[in-house]
Amino acid sequence: MDEIKVIDDPQPKDGVINIPVPPVNPARVLSLGDPTMANQLFPDAQIDVVDQVRTKLPARYSKIQYDSIVSYLALPYIHYRNARKVIGEWAGYLKPGGSMHIFVPSLEWAAEQILSEEPSNAVHAVLYGGHYPNNFMCGYTMMDVRTLCEMNGLAVIYARVGTYQLQEGENLYVAETNYVMAVKPKKEKE
Repeated sequence: MDEIKVIDDPQPKDGVINIPVPPVNPARVLSLGDPTMANQLFPDAQIDVVDQVRTKLPARYSKIQYDSIVSYLALPYIHYRNARKVIGEWAGYLKPGGSMHIFVPSLEWAAEQILSEEPSNAVHAVLYGGHYPNNFMCGYTMMDVRTLCEMNGLAVIYARVGTYQLQEGENLYVAETNYVMAVKPKKEKE
């Protein structure tokens, strides 16, 4: 899997996306999908990995509350009609004040490429899944991801488009990804 470097430069460069890391380094992280990004964001955390994301997570995770959840290219494997419920389930695994980081291929970028005179060769890998042997079920726009988070009571605090590299067979492509960071509100004191 290709590396995505975390940097402080506000301008993304090929293969690089700027990600604001929460000020507190989480102790426990749940990685959904490819663990590359979770390992880069939180190198000192205990990371539990669920690489085959379905509509329900395995029962062994049901009693754990995580400081952060990183969904790296996992949401496109979830059909849109199930996405609200699934993100709600993921949010249930977060501690109050915990952060959720969702990365999806940019459907806006893919549409722009399809309609252009010279589309990127990466567009097929972005639309149909270049990272795993399975095909993506759905595409999501930045607004889709933000709305799904907000519908599940998460406060979106950061949304960014960046570039990333993906490998399909022997070919290496640069494409765009949407990144949304949302936080589960802390419970108010009674």
